[in-house]
Amino acid sequence: MFEGIQKKQEQPFRSLLERLQVGVVVHDAETRILYSNPFAAKLLGLSVERMSGKLVSDPHWRFFREDRTPLPLSEFPVSRVLREQKSIQNQVLGIQIPDHEQVVWALCNSDPEFDLNGQLSQIIVNFTEITEVKTLREELSEIKGLFESALDQSQAGIIIADASSGHLKYMNQTAFMMKSGNLGEKVSDVDVKSLLSFWRLEDLEGNVLSLEETPIFRAIGRGVKTSGEYFIHPRGQERRVAWINSAPILDQREKIIAAILVILDTTDRHRLETELRQARLLAENATLIKSRFLDVAAHELRTPITVLSLLLQFTDQQFNRGKPVSHQTLERLRRQVDRISRLIVDLLDVSRLERGHLPMDIRDLDLVKTVQECVEDFKLNAPGREVKFSIPKKPMMVPIDPIRIYQVVLNILENARKYTPENSPIEINLDETKDQVQVLIRDHGPGISRVQQEALFKPFSRGSNELTEKSGGLGLGLFISKRIIELHGGTIGLESRLGEGCVFKFELPKERAKI
Repeated sequence: MFEGIQKKQEQPFRSLLERLQVGVVVHDAETRILYSNPFAAKLLGLSVERMSGKLVSDPHWRFFREDRTPLPLSEFPVSRVLREQKSIQNQVLGIQIPDHEQVVWALCNSDPEFDLNGQLSQIIVNFTEITEVKTLREELSEIKGLFESALDQSQAGIIIADASSGHLKYMNQTAFMMKSGNLGEKVSDVDVKSLLSFWRLEDLEGNVLSLEETPIFRAIGRGVKTSGEYFIHPRGQERRVAWINSAPILDQREKIIAAILVILDTTDRHRLETELRQARLLAENATLIKSRFLDVAAHELRTPITVLSLLLQFTDQQFNRGKPVSHQTLERLRRQVDRISRLIVDLLDVSRLERGHLPMDIRDLDLVKTVQECVEDFKLNAPGREVKFSIPKKPMMVPIDPIRIYQVVLNILENARKYTPENSPIEINLDETKDQVQVLIRDHGPGISRVQQEALFKPFSRGSNELTEKSGGLGLGLFISKRIIELHGGTIGLESRLGEGCVFKFELPKERAKI
């Protein structure tokens, strides 16, 4: 090393090497040590004198890889330079000092020197001790491993994104599973945009968030903290609900260097809360319906009972006076008893429907005959009302419960009689297709508004025109009729415009419905 240096220049370099806190060792082409400075000798556990002349193959040397396995002679720095004839940079070595268990760590650089003929003449090796640095790195790595292991046990998904590149720096196992990542996929290969394209975020109103309005972008771009509940819709999966927190990570100069996102799946809790709200509303609605039911039932029953009581008092007075009871009085008594009977039957039917126990006796019967019987009975009770029934020329065989279908037709006819003027005719037509039969009952009354139509088949619903106030009833007839038709596998509805009357229509399948 010093052969080409003048004596007067040699001493300053030697003095520098003697004080240098970097180990320097010079080998000849046969790997003998020509020179070692004190720091190298100390690092390798020998004196400068004992270092001189040792070969790289000397058994004294014990080197280790970073994983603490023994380093073979072929991987020694000098051996590699001899083999490769080039510099070896930043090789980390563990060095065990003789007669000590302690291992020190060094960063090693090895450089060849060639003579004028291009032949290897010397190998210069320098060692920089990194024991403390390596220990700190290992401790940090261990802490990082423990930290990541703890985060992987979290039920919340945790993501850290780099602010400058937008790529992810960390994603715990829960977040990785939320993303449905592929095994072997590197987190650093995923950027925020691709992640958010996989996770479509919506607010609780169902509005899709733009990229700039997503919590993590607000944290990275504007330093805004976000906390709230969102819909998260992973590609190819069902929509979930998640509580999302995001915040920027700042350096000492308050510059945004990263952002952290914490995602907690709250779908089950959100579903339970929704179900509880719905249950509460149903309970409150049921209470209101029950209260209304009792009020309406009490009111409607009180009227015929009061009339019946007065008629009975009048009849008793007439009897005590020796006067016969007139046919008109008996007819009025019968009407009130029938009215009470119909109210009670409706109440019983609603109770059975609510419990799912409305008895049905479905048989293949002629629908024409059932409708005709109902029309004839209706005419007897309402002789002043014109009813036009276009009787089909042939039977229409349908699986029905004749008593219940009779009840439906009668409810619609009674509804038309109550809520339309007395001079208004009622028309009935039957039609059929390959798969079903259709019954249409038309009146020419004042009609029903669209708002009223939506509520007409609900319990306790009645019309709201001036004729309604003159008519009794619980408003259960059409509700019961709808459920009866549905139990037959059919449908029921109406078409109406104000001033143009109503057309009630129900359809029944020709094949027996599975109920």
